[in-house]
Amino acid sequence: MSPFGARETPAGYSRPSTIVEMIPSGVTRRIEPDERAVLPSEMSSAPSESKASPVAWMILAPVAGPPSRRIAALALPLALCGAHQVANAAVAVRLLEAFAAQGVVVPHAAIETGLREAAWPGRLQVVRRVGRPLIVIDGAHNADGAAALAAWMDAAGLRGVTLVTTLMRDKDAAAILAPLVARASAAVVLQVHPPRGRTADEVAAELNRWVPMLPITRAENAGAAVEAACARGAPIVVAGSLFLAGAVLEALGERTRTP
Repeated sequence: MSPFGARETPAGYSRPSTIVEMIPSGVTRRIEPDERAVLPSEMSSAPSESKASPVAWMILAPVAGPPSRRIAALALPLALCGAHQVANAAVAVRLLEAFAAQGVVVPHAAIETGLREAAWPGRLQVVRRVGRPLIVIDGAHNADGAAALAAWMDAAGLRGVTLVTTLMRDKDAAAILAPLVARASAAVVLQVHPPRGRTADEVAAELNRWVPMLPITRAENAGAAVEAACARGAPIVVAGSLFLAGAVLEALGERTRTP
């Protein structure tokens, strides 16, 4: 079903389309009055200075047609969070366009569904539970991943978080931890996947290199780490290792595999 609800898809939109603009999570811009009629209600009713949400929007348009009408073509809320996932979605759409040119056509309704419903456990996964702080779980096990997570945290207004983290011994601790600890008010550290995983004391020492007075709690396992982080009441960011992300998801009873 088109995200425009009862509205018809604009004439000329018959295949995966050219990207006119990408609006990553947390990036706002002024929505002009003549655009509101063609945007989904979630976007058209939002004030231009609204706070960031985990949802990223990707605006697509048909190849043909004047620029004044292209914005009306399609606005998709992406299931995966982060500006980098908007870029990844753009690549996916481009590949499907190339397949279509070779006769392998995927209906654009299926593309819409895929972009809206894609699931990737442990990748900027937001977990909300009654009685618990917001929990964001992201592998962020290299410099690029940590930078993408930090950018998303800034866009979403997440500061002063409790960082639940650990690292593998073959990872660049400074590149991963520096951007994350700068946005934390406390940390919970633990060891996962020994002997490859660093000990809690080793991770704590790395964190203290960047924030010497950071309050740090050591936990025996992922479940204990989550409980210790929840006790602080601040939003929680779990990051630094895919092994850690999986262990925390398991402790929370979340699905760790896509359907």
